[in-house]
Amino acid sequence: MTTFLPILLAQQGRIADLSRNFRGDHAQLSSTDLLVASGALLLVACLVTLLQRLARPKPPRPLYSPSRLFRDLCRLHGLDRTSRRLLCRLAHYQKLDHPGRLFVEPERFEPENLGPLASHLQQYREIRERLFGSLPSCPLPQAPQHGPTAQAG
Repeated sequence: MTTFLPILLAQQGRIADLSRNFRGDHAQLSSTDLLVASGALLLVACLVTLLQRLARPKPPRPLYSPSRLFRDLCRLHGLDRTSRRLLCRLAHYQKLDHPGRLFVEPERFEPENLGPLASHLQQYREIRERLFGSLPSCPLPQAPQHGPTAQAG
């Protein structure tokens, strides 16, 4: 910014002459006059735009974001892209609203809970080992049964 100051000061006489060219019988406008005026106008427009962007408040980040929680958990556990993709597929298959539940429910990695994803059983076992170590899993709660079989027991 300070490098432009001497140039602007040197052009001060030229800027003062700009208004004289519009007076009286000598009213004329040179290309240099137009260039100086358009440059000044462009500079003012850029400064106004910059100040507006700096003054505008940033929208608050949502506090509740299951997808961001999932991404953060994957990053914190050092999971690679393939593992993340497998976890996403598992959460989608199990119809989880909150994919972060995979990080607190080791039973979701059991072969009977993988369904068609069981073809990646070894990879899911490795992910489970990374997340939970040797922690035993508990069976997933079953939906309550209705009808004659529920009443017979």
